[in-house]
Amino acid sequence: MVRANYGVVPLIGFATMIGVFLLALTVPQAFVDAPGGLPGPAVFALSYFLVRTIQVTAVARLARPVTPNPLASVLALGVPVLISSGLILSAAFVPQRLTHGPEVEAIRLVLWTSALTVEYTRNPRTALVRDVYT
Repeated sequence: MVRANYGVVPLIGFATMIGVFLLALTVPQAFVDAPGGLPGPAVFALSYFLVRTIQVTAVARLARPVTPNPLASVLALGVPVLISSGLILSAAFVPQRLTHGPEVEAIRLVLWTSALTVEYTRNPRTALVRDVYT
């Protein structure tokens, strides 16, 4: 059993709330960068990476006593996070450097769809690790 009011768990919850707050603020600018201010797509991508990294770190840290091979668990859960975060971050910067016009949105959509596919596709190793934690 994990107590939510002891140790690092409150810090994990607070850091996650900060990331989710930033995600919520940047959702309207996730696909289109409005002029002025911070680049919305980049802030969204970095906030997404922050939240997912905190989740993987928390699962790895809190499940360490019951996991036979914690490094394999972190890799199985962390690699899709790195790949999908990289795809979302590249969706923020790459399309407008390649082309202009409606093709930019099409490239972004392909990159976002690829990121979602990476996150939600269950390979046998990831499925096994997720089943241990659920």
